[in-house]
Amino acid sequence: HILSAQLVLNVSHTAVAVSFDVTAHRVLRDWGEGTSNASGQEGQGAPATTNDATWRHALYPGTLWTNLGGDFAPLPSCAISTPSLGIATSPITGTMNADVRGWLANPAQNFGWLIKTDELIPYKTRRFDSRETGVGNIKPSLIVSYLVPGQAAAPFGQGCPVNGSPFTYALSGLPIGGNAAQLVQGNGPAGAMAAN
Repeated sequence: HILSAQLVLNVSHTAVAVSFDVTAHRVLRDWGEGTSNASGQEGQGAPATTNDATWRHALYPGTLWTNLGGDFAPLPSCAISTPSLGIATSPITGTMNADVRGWLANPAQNFGWLIKTDELIPYKTRRFDSRETGVGNIKPSLIVSYLVPGQAAAPFGQGCPVNGSPFTYALSGLPIGGNAAQLVQGNGPAGAMAAN
């Protein structure tokens, strides 16, 4: 069971030295990567090569996107605050968690996220290090917190003190189908269930 997912990116080049948000949108169809590689400051791009994803193509030169710019969910899975240079970590959101859960359940639909900014504002761009990034640079990563079958969602943390002693509780037994599990509390309100 996936509890949470966070995307970590490294901003390695920018046109403007201010922080701003980018949004992550779930991509809805397969796309490709060719061998194109921009030179210099990279802002001018490079000619597309076979299987590159472009503004028009999911797979250059033959497979077009249905919509120019790519086929992706219109509502973002999250907004990520990006510094002018350095690490940007997404917040944990229900939509990102649902995306990753969906990809785990149906890997054939895992096309990743498109990272987007407002294209109407000049120079509002970021370069993020990619998986091909060289030594010393930071590759993107996805941090997933999860439980394996039969694993309890522990530790539970610490509650408010009662009579100077902290509230505690522990799970006895595995909370899986057909098994009895007992929640045992200590220093909690008498005759009542307490949890934080």
